[in-house]
Amino acid sequence: MKKKIGNSFGLAAVFTAAVSLYVILLAFYPSWFQNLEGKLWRNQSETLMDHAEYITTGSSLRLSEIQQLKNLRLFDHERYSRAESGEAMWIRIPSNILKQDYSIFSAQPYIRNFDIYFPIFTGRLTKYQNTEILSTGKVRGRSIHAFSHMPNSIDAEMPIYIRIEGPVQNPEFRTMLYEDFSIFENRLSLFFSVHFTVFLIIFLVNVILYYIFKEKSYLFHGLFQLFTTLSLYYYTSFGNRMYDMGTSFYYEEFQMLALVFMYFFLYDYLKVKNKGVRFKELYQGALAVTALSAFFILLTDHDWEMLITSVAVSISYLYIFLVALYTSMRKIRFSVWIPFATFVLMVSSILQSLSLLAYIESHVNISLMIFTAVLTEAVVFTYSIFYFIREQQAENAFLKNQVTTDHLTGLKNRYYLDKFAKDKMLLLEKSGKSTSMIILDIDFFKSVNDDFGHDKGDEVLQELARKLETTFRKEDSVTRLGGEEFIILLYDSNLKTAEHLAERARRIVELTDFGLKRPLTISLGVAEKQPGESFNELYKRADDALYTAKAMGRNQVRLSKESEFVPSLEVDP
Repeated sequence: MKKKIGNSFGLAAVFTAAVSLYVILLAFYPSWFQNLEGKLWRNQSETLMDHAEYITTGSSLRLSEIQQLKNLRLFDHERYSRAESGEAMWIRIPSNILKQDYSIFSAQPYIRNFDIYFPIFTGRLTKYQNTEILSTGKVRGRSIHAFSHMPNSIDAEMPIYIRIEGPVQNPEFRTMLYEDFSIFENRLSLFFSVHFTVFLIIFLVNVILYYIFKEKSYLFHGLFQLFTTLSLYYYTSFGNRMYDMGTSFYYEEFQMLALVFMYFFLYDYLKVKNKGVRFKELYQGALAVTALSAFFILLTDHDWEMLITSVAVSISYLYIFLVALYTSMRKIRFSVWIPFATFVLMVSSILQSLSLLAYIESHVNISLMIFTAVLTEAVVFTYSIFYFIREQQAENAFLKNQVTTDHLTGLKNRYYLDKFAKDKMLLLEKSGKSTSMIILDIDFFKSVNDDFGHDKGDEVLQELARKLETTFRKEDSVTRLGGEEFIILLYDSNLKTAEHLAERARRIVELTDFGLKRPLTISLGVAEKQPGESFNELYKRADDALYTAKAMGRNQVRLSKESEFVPSLEVDP
């Protein structure tokens, strides 16, 4: 067991180190991944924000008024830019950096409520036309990313304007060849579809586990998975593959609800209420703050929702990771994979917050990592649940075996007879099958203890138990009743078969060298259960036959006749 735990720690450590290295390189050296990303996703895109200028204004300003403004400033990836509700962000991009047959799209899938104004040369003059004539209404096409195809006859001397309705923060627009964009969208759609499918399967698995075992932790984890799936559903605008979500956007609400259920899950799963007072109060305090944040976001339409959610989620997953690590190190409901799963969630959420706050450059792999982190968490936590169930079943089986086993000989004990053997005997009778009982006793066993000591007597009992186990069938119950007395229940066996097996056991024991410098013999009484006969009545007949064998000189088998059975009104305990 220790070796298994050590291997799990080692494997978890390797995974954690690999993920750590990956996210550090991804966050601070994104250019290293561009070639790999291009091959995998066919995503040879270029950012337009390096050449962009922007300004935040009131939502009522028109394009003609924006064209007159002189105070647009250069877009800076490292500067936090935003527009609140009732405002609009205007972005100006030179047309001469764009190419024909290219698409312009929002790198953040959740930003969909925008218009693109192209300078179209009509032959005599240049006129700005927005995307309403190029697609249907605002750019919300049924794709993962909102996009617009570059029109023909664009005037390269005039800039392109993009208007985004607030609230919005740190937008990013990119461009790529339309053919590549279509391939990129299809592969991304497949990526998301696989993740959503696995999410829903794991949600159903957790619900089934809850109904089977009635443990709330499985229900809480299922609800966490469900709300995480819904938050990602909106965050990636995956719903637009099936219908146009329009302006509906509940990413923050569902993400905070998912976080609350994650707290509930670990509170129940890690048995926080049974830990120290300080540990429990700290955990309950974190849960209360998260629940209040979720309540605030659910009931208000605040411009800072995404920022509040991002910071709250990052801090919470950092705290959850430390709790999981602490409980794992203390071997509290042990699962080495839980800290690893929470670590991946923590790192991905912190990276997302840093990109949202413009501390690191936004990158498609960060968004994809969030999906993969949640998928990893779902699989790992569900695995840990099955791991715990398996360990619990093994522990229950061990305890059951300890309770029903005689510790000296390894045979079944009297408790096993009372708890299981009697019921099995009755089931056989109902199906028309008979059961026979053999009671045996070691002849003159007291002299063995007196002449050779109790340790030698224990060795004799152990060797006899091994001989009996090999003599009788595996499906029969070989039980030590106490002292030197043993009972064998022969299922689906009549009296003749039981007599034959009893005689064989007697001969084997007589011929076995027990190291006593003299033969060791046993006496046996045999009886076959009659219809309506209780266990105690059967036992009395077999015991009477054993008494007869002892009285007739020992080292022999005696049978109890059917005529000796007299039905009584005795209630079998």
